Amino acid sequence: MGDAAPGGGSTGLSFQLERQHQPPVWPPEPGTQQMQQHLDFQVDDLDAAAAVAEEAGARLLNTYTKPHEMVRTYADPAGHVFCLFVPR
Repeated sequence: MGDAAPGGGSTGLSFQLERQHQPPVWPPEPGTQQMQQHLDFQVDDLDAAAAVAEEAGARLLNTYTKPHEMVRTYADPAGHVFCLFVPR
């Protein structure tokens, strides 16, 4: 599951299959399926994390750099959007 949370609790994240899932369009466009959830993962090495994601079937959607972070936006094989980022 997850690492122990402060105070002795724990965290977890689970997923369920939705057979009629319609992948969101990225970037969003009017009249198309919109994103329901969006996960951002802070990583230590953006290139290494990107390689793992792509090997698992993720599709790169875009990249951008802001003064405080470098980000790569991906879609998983089912079309769920997520980001990998490193602080700058």
